[in-house]
Amino acid sequence: MKNIEEWIDRAENDDEKKFRQAIHLILLAISRDKFLSQNLVIKGGIVLSLAYGSERYTTDLDLSSLDNMEVLSKEDLELKLSKQITAVVALNDYDLKLLVHSIKYMPKDPSKVKFPAYKARIGYADSTNKNAIKRLDNKQSPHIIELDISFNESVSVSDTENFKLTDRLNVLCYSLEQLIAEKYRSILQQIVRTRSRRQDVFDIHYLLNQEASLLYSNETKKTVLDKLIKCSERKGIEEYLNQFGMRDEEIKRLSLEDFHTLSLEIDIDTEVPPADMYTVVQDYFESLPWSNLKI
Repeated sequence: MKNIEEWIDRAENDDEKKFRQAIHLILLAISRDKFLSQNLVIKGGIVLSLAYGSERYTTDLDLSSLDNMEVLSKEDLELKLSKQITAVVALNDYDLKLLVHSIKYMPKDPSKVKFPAYKARIGYADSTNKNAIKRLDNKQSPHIIELDISFNESVSVSDTENFKLTDRLNVLCYSLEQLIAEKYRSILQQIVRTRSRRQDVFDIHYLLNQEASLLYSNETKKTVLDKLIKCSERKGIEEYLNQFGMRDEEIKRLSLEDFHTLSLEIDIDTEVPPADMYTVVQDYFESLPWSNLKI
């Protein structure tokens, strides 16, 4: 795994550096609170970027909960985040101020969805810029990091590992095997969700290249498959959850749809055509020990 200082130093400009510093402070805030540090798990593109060096990520911070976050009201969540954010801003020498702008329950009627979530909006501003701080204090900062905190998901401690922030502070993040499993689940779920997830093929292809020595071992393949089966429960993808699921033409079409738009986010290695990336990702999927699976 990389360290977060290296990740911040890789920023291409000052605005990007401030964004990464703000992410660092938010993670430190989570790590300092006992409940949050033991129950929130970072997932998605930020984990790929922080831990594995990928430059494809969004400005959102996606998290899952190990425990049912309904035991924590949004008011209590705001208090916990605000308290620790104030502390880490004071303890660090970044020229930044952060402020929780809002926390909402998503959707507004959680009884209508199986996996509700909290959406927190945290603003940040250059502490040396009086106008920027004034806008921040009025909760009108244009610089926002959204925390999407999902709960009631099938995530356990065994699906996580620690990402080290300091000698004493860590945050939980998805393990490499869990990342791969979740992305395969997302690929198979495209038809059910009727939306394209072209980034998942790119991400798995990237990880298969970066972590080949680990991911291609028989033991890891078994772990990936076990986690894929677990995270696919009640997702409506049973008919694709087999060795040849990725051969479905609609899944392939959706996976490659608008693939070229990834170039708006990152510098894509154009030497590897999207269809070839899909083939590599499909081959790994089919190499998982499906014959040993007991369904």
